[in-house]
Amino acid sequence: MLIFGIGGNIDDIGGVESSIKALITACGANEPITLVCHAHKDSKTTQYQPPSNTDLNIIEYTARSWKKSPLPEIYRKLYANNPNSCVICRHHRHVIAAASAGFKTVYLVPSMIHSQVRTELAGPLNIEKLRLVAFGILNHWSQKSALRLASRVAAFSVTMKRQISRVVSEPSLKAPILLCKPGIDNTRFYPGTAAERQSLRTKFQVPDGSLCLVIVSRLVAGKGIELAIQAMQSLGKGYHLMIIGDGLRRPHYQELAQRCKPGISVHFWGAQSTVEEFYRCADIFLMTSKAESLGQTILEAGASGLPIIAFSKQAGVTTATEELSLGDYVTFAHHYSVDALTEAILRSRTKHATPAQIHDYFRSQFHWPTLLEELKQAC
Repeated sequence: MLIFGIGGNIDDIGGVESSIKALITACGANEPITLVCHAHKDSKTTQYQPPSNTDLNIIEYTARSWKKSPLPEIYRKLYANNPNSCVICRHHRHVIAAASAGFKTVYLVPSMIHSQVRTELAGPLNIEKLRLVAFGILNHWSQKSALRLASRVAAFSVTMKRQISRVVSEPSLKAPILLCKPGIDNTRFYPGTAAERQSLRTKFQVPDGSLCLVIVSRLVAGKGIELAIQAMQSLGKGYHLMIIGDGLRRPHYQELAQRCKPGISVHFWGAQSTVEEFYRCADIFLMTSKAESLGQTILEAGASGLPIIAFSKQAGVTTATEELSLGDYVTFAHHYSVDALTEAILRSRTKHATPAQIHDYFRSQFHWPTLLEELKQAC
């Protein structure tokens, strides 16, 4: 049996949930699978439907900070019934519970909490950031324990591997860190037809004749959203920016956009479950983060046929974009500034790769079935 463990609900919108759905789809027909995930916080029924030939059992739990976690008991029961199962976890508390129950456990690390919190603490201190500090302290130590308990730690990039090694040195782990690639769902992320593209541009209010830029990101400090909005000021009319995602900084970014000179076109769409539609109507994808262990959104955008704009390591960012070896399909800004980002956007317009060429490259490089086999072997 194969067991997956995540900290949120499988219906949540995020890279972790999307990766687990993709790995479940990559499983063989009728292979027994158990998913351990958090119940919906608003008591809704989980809507996720796996492929029809999938033998999936979902165990939902509810965790509260003031109550004893149910995870240890869940994994103990699973171990009693299926001790030889392979367990793949994308959350540190699941790793601790599964490994303590006796399972061989692979920890596919989504992010390093200390790096994530440090990035998001940029700017003035407030109540939310004090809560973030407390979250970071508590979960940093749990994640450190999970790294040591896991049978194998897996990372999607050298950047992530370095972040892991700063918390727990690789010789202290049970095995060397496994470097692996994520996949792309090519049935979901692909270039649209001309008719579909026009229909979506109408649906999402993209002005006629404008070059449409898209960002898909949590709206928190450190994601560089303000640089993208300020770059729109420099670019002027003829450009439209769609921002997909939500977060604590959304009101600040909306206010910044409202202060732009007349004619600057920026639209906030919040978190979206059909993000592929936004990719299919856009012209360019912006990755403006200061820190990113990989950036699944880059892969989704590329598979949708979009050229990428990102900051290089020379700009002082800690991202893995350069590791992807995207060639002419990415244009780098070499300073972390509005001017450099604006220049990179203009420079990208001189490149002539077609959406089909970009899609074909990404499709050839990233496969969920390949990742699943690597993780199984690591068990």
